[in-house]
Amino acid sequence: MNEVLDLLREAFQKMLDRVKRDLRPGDIVRVAIHNEGLDLPVFVPFRPMENMNTDTVLETLTHVLNSNEDVAFDSSCRVDVGAIRYPRGGKGRKMSTLAPKIAKKRSIVAIYNDDNICLVRATLVALAGACKLHPDEFRKFQRRQPTFTTGEMLIHFGVCPIWYYNDLRANHQRAQDLLTIRVCEALGIVADEPLTYACIPRLEEFLNINLYVISASMGDTFSYISAYHDQERKKVFLYHEDINDKEHFHAIPNITGFFTSSYFCQHCLVPFKKPYRHHCVNYCGVCQSYDCRKGRELRPNVTGPVAPRKPEDHRCGHYTCKSCHQYVEPEHLCYARAHAVSPPEPLRYIFADIESSQRDEIVQC
Repeated sequence: MNEVLDLLREAFQKMLDRVKRDLRPGDIVRVAIHNEGLDLPVFVPFRPMENMNTDTVLETLTHVLNSNEDVAFDSSCRVDVGAIRYPRGGKGRKMSTLAPKIAKKRSIVAIYNDDNICLVRATLVALAGACKLHPDEFRKFQRRQPTFTTGEMLIHFGVCPIWYYNDLRANHQRAQDLLTIRVCEALGIVADEPLTYACIPRLEEFLNINLYVISASMGDTFSYISAYHDQERKKVFLYHEDINDKEHFHAIPNITGFFTSSYFCQHCLVPFKKPYRHHCVNYCGVCQSYDCRKGRELRPNVTGPVAPRKPEDHRCGHYTCKSCHQYVEPEHLCYARAHAVSPPEPLRYIFADIESSQRDEIVQC
């Protein structure tokens, strides 16, 4: 039995070493063992590559062999080792085809760092840009917590003055460095390896925010949408520069400017330029607000030919049903209407004269 385990340990070790050769710490690995003697394959669930070793695989396999002792490890046995490379961010490099775009886009704040924690840096800068206040307004919040510093007010209450946001984005007097180090110490994050998407939920929970990542390699579309999207929390947007062998995070304090649009729906994550053109469950194109309720004064610049109904006929919460095409209440229940069917075209017949022959010895009459 010991000889068999040694052979299995050596075989698994070679397979794992071959897979890990192209991976970096933080990437995840899974192992699946298929055998005709097993009712179901043996799976070792995904886990970080540094935690996946031969002992873990053999321990899982041993539990199965206790109840399936007749399993034969021969040519019918197949072992699949799969890996997922996590997107990550590291040190910024100057050589990049996106560098001119990022420099010209005022809606993007480029992050320059010598460590591997650009994810935390970009998150703090984007958060400060999303919740910056006039100094007079900020002082009203600070009077309630006089012992908190400006950085602590941003972390715990999501507010900061405009001047502090400018200090963070420019790293003036190491404001960005100091706040980033403080957050990393609180979360137990070390700067030895680039941070992956797996760290994002921890940042969301600590800062009480919803994080969204836009990927350059995916054509400036969302590569990460917060799992807490339905919760009313501050939304923070990041830009992931993940092309040309470069992986780096930047901050997006102005999401409408990033998409060169006038408006951005925070619920369905869609940019739009005309407020009356967008309609979703949470946004009313007539009221032009996310809080559609009775008694609201309508915008005078909304005209009848563009809006679904004239502003004076609008009733908040009502909508046009796509089935019956009627202006109905929110509790409206409808049915699938029968469509008018056009008369069928007359059938066309195709006749063909097929000449054929057959041998007499095959069919006898």
